[in-house]
Amino acid sequence: MIISLLIALCLIAGYTVPPEPPEVLEIREHYSDVKELMEDEYALYRTDIDINSTNVPYPAVGNYREQISFYWFLDEEYGTYELLFVTISAEHAAHADYTEILYNKGEAVFTLYSFVYSDGVLEESRRWFSGGEEIHATCCIISGDTTEYLSPSERGNNFIRDPEKLMEVFNML
Repeated sequence: MIISLLIALCLIAGYTVPPEPPEVLEIREHYSDVKELMEDEYALYRTDIDINSTNVPYPAVGNYREQISFYWFLDEEYGTYELLFVTISAEHAAHADYTEILYNKGEAVFTLYSFVYSDGVLEESRRWFSGGEEIHATCCIISGDTTEYLSPSERGNNFIRDPEKLMEVFNML
């Protein structure tokens, strides 16, 4: 009875992040390895796409600029290019957003999307994947010193770029 009451109070108090599946740790380790490679100027190739590099205001939008960076390497054993990481930085009128997509063997395994509102409030959404299926997700809003966790399903992922489409763009380059 007491345990049921405590659980009910926790649920009423607000959303709590569910425990991480074991695959998330492996993805975190892969993320750290790739980030380390990105710091080495000779480890990975980088291809950039700069949209509106001259910062000409767009009609009805105003300031708009987007930079997409693909981090990849040549697998000499198979003679193929392998995409490891994509970053997207964008500025739109009164806000900015940033996206990271981590790949492992041609499959997206992690996405990060952060959005800075005009008042400085930051919203972050993180999603982990295995076998093409989402296995874990977190979403939070950071305002000053406070962090509020939300159910990722409440926020949706309308602004997150499709990792498969970015893979298609990479393959066209």
